[in-house]
Amino acid sequence: MSQQELEQGDQEVMGIVNEHAHPDTTAAAENITEQLLRPEEPERKCNDDTCKCGPNPDWIRKKKLRAGISTGVCVAICLLVAVLLVAAKFFPDIVCWVVNVGVLCCGIVAAVKLDRFAQWWRK
Repeated sequence: MSQQELEQGDQEVMGIVNEHAHPDTTAAAENITEQLLRPEEPERKCNDDTCKCGPNPDWIRKKKLRAGISTGVCVAICLLVAVLLVAAKFFPDIVCWVVNVGVLCCGIVAAVKLDRFAQWWRK
């Protein structure tokens, strides 16, 4: 069958359906058809502060919160390592513990960085 024959068959079916349909139903169907055929501009979601529609306050707040948390964690780890190094100077018996904690801290930082990179890569 050609495209013209298919369209003619569709028109016949639509004519039969429209003759037997309630007027409210026909009006609702025409409204839905108009909405589907009308091209709509997709709603823009801003994900960064360089968007033309302006910065998104929620995104900026979340970005600042993440930056604050990561800074706090890094500072806490640095302070812990500094305290352990000073303690190792006065108590040579804990050098083994200082080395183990240092390796653990480096592993944690590496895991966090890899996780963030993987999340960024998936987006």
